[in-house]
Amino acid sequence: MARADEAAVEASEASLDNVKQRALRSEAAWRNMANLTMKMDKEREKARLERERLQTEPQGDDQSMPGHDLAKV
Repeated sequence: MARADEAAVEASEASLDNVKQRALRSEAAWRNMANLTMKMDKEREKARLERERLQTEPQGDDQSMPGHDLAKV
């Protein structure tokens, strides 16, 4: 977000319209990248917690599954 803030300051201080527009586009791009990074980090953490949960769950055998009777096979 620091880069986006820098671009916002640059845009507010720019006297030329093309410089201002470039800085505003840059700000939007940096904010978008920062938001995507935060979203990705959250999803990775969620996936890590799910993997951890699955690893700590007790493993059931086939007989515990409804409708599966190994004696009939």
